[in-house]
Amino acid sequence: MKHRLIFLAMILALVVGGCAPAVAPATTGGEGETAPASGPQQGGWIMVATIEDPDSLDPHKTIMATASGIQTWIYDKLFYIGDDKLPHGLLAESWEVSDDGTVLTVKLREGRTFHDGTPVNAEAVAFTFNRMLDPATAAPAKDQVGPLTSVTALDEYTVEFVFEEPYPPFFFSASGSYLGIISPAAVEEHGDDFGRNPVGSGPFMFQEWRPGQEIVLARNPDYVNVREDRENEGAPYIEGIIFKTIPEEGTRIAAMETGEINVLGLSREAVARFQDDPEFNIIRATETASFNFVEFNYTRPPFDNPQFRRAMGLAIDKEAILLGAYGGFATLNYNPYPNGNPGYDPAIGEQYGMKYDPEAAAALFEELGWIDTDGDGIREAHGVEGVEEGKVAEFTCWTYPFEIKQRECEIIQANLGEVGIKINVQLTDFGTMSAEMPKGEFDFDVMRWTWNEPVILSLLFKCPGWKQLFCDEQLDELLNAADTEMDPVARVELVKQAQQYILEQAIVIPFTSDWYQTASHNTINGLRYDATFGLTYDDVWISQE
Repeated sequence: MKHRLIFLAMILALVVGGCAPAVAPATTGGEGETAPASGPQQGGWIMVATIEDPDSLDPHKTIMATASGIQTWIYDKLFYIGDDKLPHGLLAESWEVSDDGTVLTVKLREGRTFHDGTPVNAEAVAFTFNRMLDPATAAPAKDQVGPLTSVTALDEYTVEFVFEEPYPPFFFSASGSYLGIISPAAVEEHGDDFGRNPVGSGPFMFQEWRPGQEIVLARNPDYVNVREDRENEGAPYIEGIIFKTIPEEGTRIAAMETGEINVLGLSREAVARFQDDPEFNIIRATETASFNFVEFNYTRPPFDNPQFRRAMGLAIDKEAILLGAYGGFATLNYNPYPNGNPGYDPAIGEQYGMKYDPEAAAALFEELGWIDTDGDGIREAHGVEGVEEGKVAEFTCWTYPFEIKQRECEIIQANLGEVGIKINVQLTDFGTMSAEMPKGEFDFDVMRWTWNEPVILSLLFKCPGWKQLFCDEQLDELLNAADTEMDPVARVELVKQAQQYILEQAIVIPFTSDWYQTASHNTINGLRYDATFGLTYDDVWISQE
């Protein structure tokens, strides 16, 4: 299931281009935040396009990113991830972790209420989590609670969470929409229809759902905003948010031009339409939860050799990929880790990463026994362990049929060709590709992963690896330590050590973190990406024309 969560976030982010993932912690990295001309004004609606209807707005009945992007405004969570990339209390006022890291005791803020007027108390929190844990619920996001075994209300505002083992990602998970706190009374009232009648305690209240057309959320007039990463300490300034279902990109762009919507997540190709138009602003997150990289079939020589992988890394021109595949709408990233995640340190990539150096690559290939003896421009294997003598250095770059991914392979093809390695390009739809990978019948691929919690390293690399082809006991020790360290600061240091080791072993070849980009009408003020790459609709206001 964890892999399914990653795949879904990864594919959705690619399909909608520059749209920020709906679930996802990191730095804002935002450029082009809208600047207010005067003080905040009350009124107006945010109107944003979605590519599809959600299946449900019950956080225990969906794993869709579209649903998450809507329901996150309905349900308050225990925590939020601040600009410092650390957890802070939202419904939680304070918390303590037991010495062995297996018991989390949370003290709730008093006086919070659901949209139906019932109290947000310990019983409501315990109800929410126990409903997710219940096998009868079959919650698709259940894996987000990790080894959680029980949740108990100790008194009216104190909740105890018990885990089989320490689970630091819980703070991130419990800041996301799938673990938003729901109204027990509303669940009892609506039963199986709760997903069409959602009730939470967030800054916006569910108002209407017109299937295939729009979902309307209205401001919660009684909301008190305790988030330190927001300027607005009260109810939203805007009247609400209308999520309009518009599947086709061309239609979404036209809707933005005519004013039918006033916020639009941008694909790379759509940026040019709005970039120089004074009627619109573009908000960018340049430090994001994504990274793009080459990974290998580690069971097939010569890709089982870290030095061969390093030679490939030196041969690849990352700046050419940045410009040729992303049109500049990405950030060079030599770390095996998203550049907006807690624990990202560019100094690690600078010291241990594989910067473009074709001369060094050619020398290393030569040293490893890959030599062009017949002068045809392609190297052959001579004395290479596990490789047939005289085998031509011809390999395949495998990826899925997205323009950016195909272009990445083509640039790698050209780069490696310059140092005597022939590369073919193979495109396969992602579903088939992910199913075929564990068979180990490929050479290497270019991939994109999106997840903004340090556990992304474990999901990718912990034995047997996400595609069941990789094991490294020393790396597992580092990742296990990071996965059980409940002190966020100490955990970050372990994450840094893991990144260094991955680069030293050339386990992957990272090259970029792509940007998230959103256009908004110039009357919208204060819109930006927050640390979890959500747009700050609870903080914006609209200039009245």
